[in-house]
Amino acid sequence: TSIRCINSKYVSKIFRQCDLSTRRLLKDSNCDDINGLYDLTKSKHLQDDHVLRSSQSKASSSKMMQTTMNQQVINHLDNLKEQNCIMKVLRSYLNTIEINAWYNITKSLSKNLFSFSRKALVFCLANKSNLFRWKKSDTNACTFCQKPETQLNVLSNCSIAANQNRYTWRHNSVLRTLSNYVMQLQQYGYKIFIDLDGYSSPSSLFKSCRPDVVLLKDDEITVIELTVCFETNIEKSKQYKLEKYKHLENDLQKPIRSFTLITVEITTLGFYKKHKSLVKLLKDYNINVSRCYEKMGECALRASYFIYTQRNKEWTNPLELLFY
Repeated sequence: TSIRCINSKYVSKIFRQCDLSTRRLLKDSNCDDINGLYDLTKSKHLQDDHVLRSSQSKASSSKMMQTTMNQQVINHLDNLKEQNCIMKVLRSYLNTIEINAWYNITKSLSKNLFSFSRKALVFCLANKSNLFRWKKSDTNACTFCQKPETQLNVLSNCSIAANQNRYTWRHNSVLRTLSNYVMQLQQYGYKIFIDLDGYSSPSSLFKSCRPDVVLLKDDEITVIELTVCFETNIEKSKQYKLEKYKHLENDLQKPIRSFTLITVEITTLGFYKKHKSLVKLLKDYNINVSRCYEKMGECALRASYFIYTQRNKEWTNPLELLFY
């Protein structure tokens, strides 16, 4: 499926629906002259006529037309080198339900956030690299690191911004949202350790490592490791964390009977793929796992928007975002 861009019908779709209805009326008319007009104009409406011949009803023809239009959008996107970069990765990594979940998050946001998410999706934000390409800026250099100020550089890859803890702030904001849901497990006998101020630290369980979340119950440990990554790096980030923590069990101060590692990847624009083990864990205790992921996605998107708007400004160590 293509990624929808507005919460309304496209003008092109309305035009095609009207055109299809007109062709159907001409084709099914009892008037020979009207039928003759249909035959005379066939060469200009080959696609619509193919839809009418291939479907049995008005509903099925409309559905077939929509499928055709969706495929045309995808084919058009596939011919775009840069603008399709993110969407191509997302279409290969996420299913329709997960893409629609992101759409539902963004459609209720304020105008500026909605606009940011759509422009970022096709690499059309007004960063210096794009402004330089559009001949509206004399330089494409990042104010801080002097590398080209691309969307990747601004949202995930600026070394100076990283040193200023801008990306850590976003990560901890999303982790704070996740923590609100996993803390509900306390009432079911879990001891919870979270790498945030105000919680018991996971470092008390490990010799040298400090994962994001540790759940301890009945001599069983579940570790949740969160990554907020750029859209094109979802799989790469997941594999990096799995490799980094593949021997994490050996770092425990005391041996444990059962050990599970769960990685959670939320992208800079708020896309996510649910981890089956985390879904099962939360659902077993009637915790709203869908809302948990949705709020983490929204938090990541809002944090990225703030990082983008502050890209050329001093970082003032704002409070972590709270979305429950």
